[in-house]
Amino acid sequence: MFTEEYFGGNGQGEGLDNKKKGGCVKDGPFAKWRPHYPVPDCLRRRFDSGNCIAAFHSPEAIQELITTNDSFSAFAQYMEGSSHGRVHNGVGGGMCSMYSTNDPIFFLHHAMIDRIWWQWQKARSGHAKSC
Repeated sequence: MFTEEYFGGNGQGEGLDNKKKGGCVKDGPFAKWRPHYPVPDCLRRRFDSGNCIAAFHSPEAIQELITTNDSFSAFAQYMEGSSHGRVHNGVGGGMCSMYSTNDPIFFLHHAMIDRIWWQWQKARSGHAKSC
């Protein structure tokens, strides 16, 4: 996913000494992406393990999250503190800020979070809202 063919890779060049911002993405279709909010800048990333991102939670761990947390409060607390935040911190750069929507990967990540929440609701029919 973080290749030149898809979303581009780790930030490079300017800003790498700044852990919060990271460097500019130099490859892939978003290499020339210039977010304008809060100020004009490049798309920035700083992977948490140098040139790669540390492992996310396994499908088995996500399934356990879905099946063992019966209350929404427990589910949300675990999800927010682990699976959700882990991706933001792993990608780094702009994904670690309140402007994380500047990175196109944000939308894939949050679609997955929505899917997991839907699976949790589906496993507990009393929690799912129907239209």
